[in-house]
Amino acid sequence: LYTIKFEMSIELLIGFMLLIALIIVVAAVVTRRMRRVSPELVALLPPGAGVRDHPYRRPRKRIQGMQRVRTVVSFDLGTLLHEGDMTEQERPARVKATLARLKETGTMARMHFVRGRECTQSEALTVHTPRYWKLLENSSVLSEAECRELVVREIKDSDSIYLNRYSFRAARLAVGCLLNVMEEVLSSRATNGVAVIRPPGHHAVETEAMGFCLLGNVPIACHKAFEANYERILVVDWDIHHGNGTQDMFLRDPRVLYISIHRWDHGDFYPATGTPLTVGDGAGAGFTINVGWNQARMGDAEYLRCFQELVLPVAREFQPQLTVISAGFDSGAGDPLGRCCVSSSCYGKMTTWLMGVSGGRVIVALEGGYNLRTVAEGMEACSRALLGEQTRCSPKKNPAAGALESIGETRRIVSPFWNSLQDQGEEQFKCSVAGCDYSTKLRANMDLHAQTHCAQNQRMWACDDCSFSAAKKEKLKSHMLTHKRGVASSDEPRSHAGSHTEHQYECDICGAVLSDKSNLRRHKNRHTRELPYACGRCGKRFNDRSNMKRHEQHSCKGSA
Repeated sequence: LYTIKFEMSIELLIGFMLLIALIIVVAAVVTRRMRRVSPELVALLPPGAGVRDHPYRRPRKRIQGMQRVRTVVSFDLGTLLHEGDMTEQERPARVKATLARLKETGTMARMHFVRGRECTQSEALTVHTPRYWKLLENSSVLSEAECRELVVREIKDSDSIYLNRYSFRAARLAVGCLLNVMEEVLSSRATNGVAVIRPPGHHAVETEAMGFCLLGNVPIACHKAFEANYERILVVDWDIHHGNGTQDMFLRDPRVLYISIHRWDHGDFYPATGTPLTVGDGAGAGFTINVGWNQARMGDAEYLRCFQELVLPVAREFQPQLTVISAGFDSGAGDPLGRCCVSSSCYGKMTTWLMGVSGGRVIVALEGGYNLRTVAEGMEACSRALLGEQTRCSPKKNPAAGALESIGETRRIVSPFWNSLQDQGEEQFKCSVAGCDYSTKLRANMDLHAQTHCAQNQRMWACDDCSFSAAKKEKLKSHMLTHKRGVASSDEPRSHAGSHTEHQYECDICGAVLSDKSNLRRHKNRHTRELPYACGRCGKRFNDRSNMKRHEQHSCKGSA
């Protein structure tokens, strides 16, 4: 009997041990799969979907020990809970659209994901006051109505700030994500990185929030670099709004070269700071550079010229150990606030140039940008540039005269502080127009001169068969080949008077004069495609039916 009981006990023990081993194996397999995804991201899975279906699955390549990867990316879903009555502009969808774009294009899978964290009080107090930290901390236990009362009572720029009980944590997570990217780069485990974060931070000042910004994300990250003995940090802010908070925190610090390209409009554009005359104080004099546009519609040509004439020469002389980009995409095409037209390829090109200045050590931190498509495409272009892809950007037009004025003004103001901006040697640029003696040492000044002063004095070579004219005879020659005719051998410009005395056909829509009926037919077809709706009484054409109806009801005066 005892033998039977003993044998049964051994069998039960063996069975129990086998069951434990099976449980351990299953748990190891499940844990290995789940480790590929951040726990916070599992909450985004649709019902019934598995871990493999998650769009933000971490790549297989991981950082182990001192193994080095090229690019890291950090974000946290807790930042999506920061929303309020002003989220029509700075809204959670900005981060969602960016992450979706990075996933769809395969860019996310090529970067290593770094989990975010909440920044500590000591980290935030490197740039903010304890009183302001306590104010944000108190908002986490208030209702929405009480948060609104707190904003109106304590914050001067209350029209651009909203809070809820999750805003304080979201702001700490935004800073923490950027700090984790910074730590990966500083420890040489990664070459560069991207922080897809909100709320933004370049407007936040030492004592209060401002312009959708709660905490100074980039300034806090720069202080983390100071702790790692980094003494030369370049901060480039291409958000269309001036980063007054970042500027004020480093106004007297020569360790940070702050360059901002923004709309200023002679002080009429928010936040009404960023005058080119602000160059820093004390030991930081010359380490603050502001390029303020005075008009809208600035695009690739203007930004690339600003980099070539101002940003890159100063940055190379500064020789930064690290570059941080306050990447606001409200300067991009389609943004409702910025009203500029910078393309995503231009953002990628500027990122590539900045990588060459600091040995590839570049961190991109999301700031503003309120057109979802523009933000997503802009961040994708910057990420691809950090991954080493070459970006092509060839503007089809010359920079605007107003942009050249702004670049030239800023360059004249800061040139005493930088040898790379000072005029050296013989005159390099001379006006090519006959009879004009203008000369300058700056290309920007010459372009401005050509577009303003000499544009009306250039000799024009005109075609005898159409309205084409050109400033150079060679262009006229190539144009005349389309008419199967030669060009007169005279070196004087052709007179265009009396050349269209016969066979002139006038467009009854716009009044243009064409040389033959076929050109007139093609010209009218173009009108029909671009302006498909015509008024039945006067024949005036419109691109929209509602505009045509409004014209017929209110302003139409009958046939011409």
